[in-house]
Amino acid sequence: VGLIVMILLFRRYLGRTGALAAAVLLIISPSLLFYSRYLRNDIYVALFGLVWLYCSFRYLEERRQVWLVPLTIAMALSFATKETSAIFGAIVGVFMVARSVARALRRAEPLRDSASYDLAGLMLVLVLPFAAPLLHLALGWDPTDSETTVGLRRSATAITAGFGLSVGFGLIWFRNRLKAAGQLGCSLLRVAALTLIFWSVQITLFTSFFRNLASGAASGIVGSYGYWLLQQDVARGDQPWFYYLMLAGLYDFLPLILCGAGALALLGRLLPGRPPESGMATRTAPAPPNPDRSILPFCLWWWVASWLAYTVAGEKMPWLLIHLTVPACLLGGWWIGRAIDGVDWGRLGTSRSLLLVAAPALYVLLASRLMLLSPFLGRSICLL
Repeated sequence: VGLIVMILLFRRYLGRTGALAAAVLLIISPSLLFYSRYLRNDIYVALFGLVWLYCSFRYLEERRQVWLVPLTIAMALSFATKETSAIFGAIVGVFMVARSVARALRRAEPLRDSASYDLAGLMLVLVLPFAAPLLHLALGWDPTDSETTVGLRRSATAITAGFGLSVGFGLIWFRNRLKAAGQLGCSLLRVAALTLIFWSVQITLFTSFFRNLASGAASGIVGSYGYWLLQQDVARGDQPWFYYLMLAGLYDFLPLILCGAGALALLGRLLPGRPPESGMATRTAPAPPNPDRSILPFCLWWWVASWLAYTVAGEKMPWLLIHLTVPACLLGGWWIGRAIDGVDWGRLGTSRSLLLVAAPALYVLLASRLMLLSPFLGRSICLL
């Protein structure tokens, strides 16, 4: 329910019709329907990721720190929920860096004044301590050992190094922002306050509300991502590279097809020298002032990067299809909204327009009749 509410907030970027279409796609998605009611935590990560994304793009528009607090809390809850948050964080971070560099090359704004530059630095400062298991793996230590004295000492060393790296990076990234930021942007003090919020959430949850301090902090900061990294070599599931393509083709083929159509339409708009579109209907409410349209290229990047990341990852499980379906629903919903808003409803009586409206109704009628035939009844295996 929260996921659908968040999607409706994205009407600022997808349009009113597009956001509604994206919400419907998420509602009827088999993977989201099943795994939101299954013993998996991916549905929570999907919700926190949308909050994270929405606050990020509102910050890009307004440059107000009020959006950084819910962004930080959403990040904290996401990282405390599941390790795949690191993949989504990398996807967002790479996009923000690319956006800030592209705007600097176009002389739209200096790199140091870029809002996406702020976000990329802030997100990296917040999560750098989670790099602690990399030190364990480099030195041959066991990152999952959070019970023995030796394991706790090693974890304390790695965590201290991780926080030191975070502080050092924050000082370098935001060293000129202490007095220059004013009421806008990130300053060093604001980054420190947001870091405190982020890690207050982590420590509170990892230590079971401070009832298991040493072992809880070690297992949460080092053990969680350390275990997750070790499982990539184990490759549980032992699935081929086309596993998610097969799953999406079986279950979430509708978002897959619509997202492909949306990707082609978006790439057509982004091609240099393409004339602006005309003839689009204007029956929807005007867009809010200055919405950041780069969210559409981000959705395309999110979709493509997710497919690459989860295909390359050693561990392939069916519930991870959720993380490929959500961006597909957003981009596919935007394309549906764009197509519907482009229909000349004043000429609905023409045969082509009438066919556009009648075809879905005929499809539903045909599908409902087919479900009454004997091959689709019962639970036994039928050979046609």
